Amino acid sequence: MRVLSVDVNDRELSNHLNQVLTGEGKSVTLAILASVFALIGFEVSCVCYSQYLSDRDYQAFTDFFNALGVTEKIKYGTFNELCETVIKENGDIRDLTIRAIKGEPLNEARCDRGTETKGRVLLIDEVDVFFSKDFYGSMYSPIARLKDDTIKVLTNLIWQYKDSSDLSFSFVKKGDEYRQCLKAFEQWDFLIDSAVKRMLTDIKDYRSHDYIVKDDRIGYKDQDTVVFNMLDGYKTLFAYYYEHDQGRISERSLLENISLSIQCGHYSYAEIPKLFNCILGVTGTLKSLNPKQKEVIEQSYNIKRCTYVPSVFGSGESRFEFKKRIGVGIDAGIKIQKENDYHVMIKNEIECRLGPDARTKRAVLAFFKDIEKLR
Repeated sequence: MRVLSVDVNDRELSNHLNQVLTGEGKSVTLAILASVFALIGFEVSCVCYSQYLSDRDYQAFTDFFNALGVTEKIKYGTFNELCETVIKENGDIRDLTIRAIKGEPLNEARCDRGTETKGRVLLIDEVDVFFSKDFYGSMYSPIARLKDDTIKVLTNLIWQYKDSSDLSFSFVKKGDEYRQCLKAFEQWDFLIDSAVKRMLTDIKDYRSHDYIVKDDRIGYKDQDTVVFNMLDGYKTLFAYYYEHDQGRISERSLLENISLSIQCGHYSYAEIPKLFNCILGVTGTLKSLNPKQKEVIEQSYNIKRCTYVPSVFGSGESRFEFKKRIGVGIDAGIKIQKENDYHVMIKNEIECRLGPDARTKRAVLAFFKDIEKLR
């Protein structure tokens, strides 16, 4: 009710942040607000830093949204997914980039928002995370992947000579592989040159970057999940080559990922919220924002109203307790296991806690002695 300005005489809706203590109703607050705005004609984007938390909350309220008939107007997702939605409103930026390079006709720009929409509301879960180094002040940089047989032959050449002292830009330029690639993409020679130079740099230390091999793909840690649409320059490509040679990546997966990476631009995370008619947020740590963050909130985003919601327990103190029993058939405490079954037991414990039952599903932290044990 505070966020909807029912306590203000003119009841003019304004940007607003709320501090709600952990476990005391952030998810419910966001779901109710999203429903109210959707019912009166707004499109609502509810964003969070965590893919896991975003998916969990959306699933928890899916039946509620369906009952109200507002599911199509409410989108839950991460900050990255929000950026994707915004930059694709007038067409798929990656597809348009590739079409331009190949000399194909471009689709007409389009806007997917209907004329009946009153506007857009942004609901931010854990707004303080938005101001971390991973988002505020950083860029979202979509990559288009240019594929062609000539590109495959060129990258194969570079991989073949990866350990050779002869491998250099001049060496690559002398080869037929390079000339055939230029012929396939006339007038885009600067893109080919730039890509080759970056490959020659990244092939020197592709094994030193942290990646994860899972489900026949190369992935990267992003917040609390593993994503497969992220690239670390051409280190990712050469990781595919290396893991294929080791037998951990199939030839099909390798061939699907051989491409040139074309930068489609840089989009500021900080500017995305300004595209919305209204910005509302909840967080458990609003009071802990530093003076500079508070200045940005007020001056850059025109958020002048804040509400500090007292604890529902009255005392202002958290009532979280560590349970002696988890509640999903597993006892807390120490377990002795044979060495051969050690990792299997850990895996089973994690899967049990992340089971399909939403009522008992919980996040899991697994601690290992060191990085070698983890690997």
